[in-house]
Amino acid sequence: MLTPTTIGVAHRKLPCGTTVTFSYGARSVTATVIDRGPFHKGFAWDLTKKAAKRVGFLAVGAGPITATVTPP
Repeated sequence: MLTPTTIGVAHRKLPCGTTVTFSYGARSVTATVIDRGPFHKGFAWDLTKKAAKRVGFLAVGAGPITATVTPP
């Protein structure tokens, strides 16, 4: 269940449960793939609000972010 405190991400091809670490500037957050998406053209990731806030990305809304997928 998605709640305001869920730290997660949506991705079109990665299976649910995959761990991904995102970096933006000097901050980073580790999130789990919890859904398929995003469904907006040109976007590779869709972070939950809590994950975006943790990485310091929420105020920007959209832009370049570094993602490192942890192999299973």
